[in-house]
Amino acid sequence: MFLIHRTHKRQGQRKKTGIENTDTVQETSRLSLPSDTMAVNELKGKILDQVEELNSIAKMAFDGQADLRAKFNKDLLLRGIQKQTPTPVTPTDPQ
Repeated sequence: MFLIHRTHKRQGQRKKTGIENTDTVQETSRLSLPSDTMAVNELKGKILDQVEELNSIAKMAFDGQADLRAKFNKDLLLRGIQKQTPTPVTPTDPQ
């Protein structure tokens, strides 16, 4: 029993280390983005937060009215946005 516990503990530690390493790589990549790209990403995050808040409000306000609630579905909004504006493959600096 003790051997199994140690094995699971080591596996858990390896997973934790892997997650921490991935987080470090992602954070380093994020911080190396051009400032304009970071500003756009921050604005997108704020807009998404507001859309999620609207979605929550709509759930309460239009409880039992699925047709009205659907108009506030963030996934539908996201699909509409993605069709309109292509995302650049790499970050860009202002010219």
